Amino acid sequence: MPAVWIRQASREDEKFLFSLYALCRPELQTLFGMDPGVGDTILRQQYALSQESARRRYPDAVCGIIMLRGKAAGKFFVSGTEEIHIIELGLLPEYRNRGIGSLLIRGLLQSAAARGGAVSLEVARFNVGAIRLYERLGFFVSEDNGAFLRMRQDSKQP
Repeated sequence: MPAVWIRQASREDEKFLFSLYALCRPELQTLFGMDPGVGDTILRQQYALSQESARRRYPDAVCGIIMLRGKAAGKFFVSGTEEIHIIELGLLPEYRNRGIGSLLIRGLLQSAAARGGAVSLEVARFNVGAIRLYERLGFFVSEDNGAFLRMRQDSKQP
């Protein structure tokens, strides 16, 4: 696999980040089977609210742009040092199923294990592919709130 690296996101990445948000949420697009302008407005509002909520919940969060061959391939938004929380991991469709997400998550798991910590995340219940990936990487469901599952991989687990 070519080198994957992460650079700090900046204001110039906002258009890319919104496009990625929309591509990673087909369920929102299908809900807005109405006038495209209305759907776009609602999607932009959802994006703004999700970013604001994440910043409030995780003030120490770092948002990075996943880079592959000099091109933006996705977003990696994480928080924490002892317990690392993956706020968002999203890849453009053409970069999915290539091991990039696994590679990045394994790096976080190694970092957490070195400190005796854990990695957690939340995933939409309908995102079966992501859930399978997380389970393969040793995550387990620690909380089920109906629409979302909180998953965790704890290096202290037996």
